[in-house]
Amino acid sequence: MHADEQYFFEMLAAGADGYVTKQVAAEDLVEAIQAVASGQVYLQPALASWLLSDYLRLRTQCQEQERASPGATLADSISNGLKALSKRELQVLERVAQGMTSVQIGEALGISPKTVARHRERIMSKLNMHSSAELVRFAIRTGLIDAG
Repeated sequence: MHADEQYFFEMLAAGADGYVTKQVAAEDLVEAIQAVASGQVYLQPALASWLLSDYLRLRTQCQEQERASPGATLADSISNGLKALSKRELQVLERVAQGMTSVQIGEALGISPKTVARHRERIMSKLNMHSSAELVRFAIRTGLIDAG
């Protein structure tokens, strides 16, 4: 597969048991196939750092949420994230997560690409996210889009 975080997290969300890039060495590919065939999970070591980074980011968000609202769970945090977004921001987020460009989103919603960009910035600010890959993961986790 591609060495791209978005593909990586989409495949994991879709239920993949393994993930390697196209550049993987032949012996690592064989190891991955054997691991998955025997019911194990295999992630190319270089890509495991993405999973760790995502976990650490989520843990930090949960800790911040816990300080703000003692007893809150990750589900609460995700739910609050969705509630923080306006109807239009949810529409933009859904289309961003589907891979649409700002021009395509603007055409679909009848707004300018600059307005789309402003909505995207506000979404990222409200959700404390910094990349489209994070937005895609959030949209998948919340069920806003289907990864399958």
